Amino acid sequence: MPVAIAEAKLRGGETELTLQDKINYHIAIDDGFKSLYGATNAWCAAFVNWCLFQAKYPIDNTTFFDRRYAKARAHGFYEVRGPREKSEKSAPLVRNPLFVELDKPIYGAIAMVTSRSHHGFHVGFVYAKSGAKELILLGGNQNQRINFSPFSIALSAPYTERDESGKTKKRNGSRSYLRYFIPISYYERAKKDLSNDGLEEMNSDKLNHQMGIKNEKPKNSATSIT
Repeated sequence: MPVAIAEAKLRGGETELTLQDKINYHIAIDDGFKSLYGATNAWCAAFVNWCLFQAKYPIDNTTFFDRRYAKARAHGFYEVRGPREKSEKSAPLVRNPLFVELDKPIYGAIAMVTSRSHHGFHVGFVYAKSGAKELILLGGNQNQRINFSPFSIALSAPYTERDESGKTKKRNGSRSYLRYFIPISYYERAKKDLSNDGLEEMNSDKLNHQMGIKNEKPKNSATSIT
């Protein structure tokens, strides 16, 4: 997490179009992609893997079929194509042996934003909680930059709630939920983290402001969270 925080502060909310002239996380981890910019070049997984690599955690299953491309995919923290037999054109899907899944979030865990069909489509690092229904993730490719953003913890139908002033507001609910992973070599330390009191309550807008991260909507919003 210290690597991700330092990088977020350093980049200050710079958007991907110009950020890639200074650093390209795809190229840095050799995942086969060449650009951060554009809807087909999602870089959330590349950013997480880059941070892990800087912290000396392994990110590459060197003998696996899609070893490069897996590093670019959010779902790759859970599932990858493993070793291939000579007679096979592809390889079977297997659990990524570099990571272990947790039952609940801890600070610094990798959170995979997961669809109703159970496919991961975005990843970031767990930083804090935001109310009872959301966690704040520090991640890349969030509003085309590295920032703090809230994500729903669980699937939910549309609902209404009252704000601090007592006014009723309609909420859309959530079409996604979070799953949590850590490097397998961090698991023993994570056991201690799992037994503590949990995550702090924070506000993503305040966090971005405090850390000097600009977070206005980009003029060209071609890239979505993927």
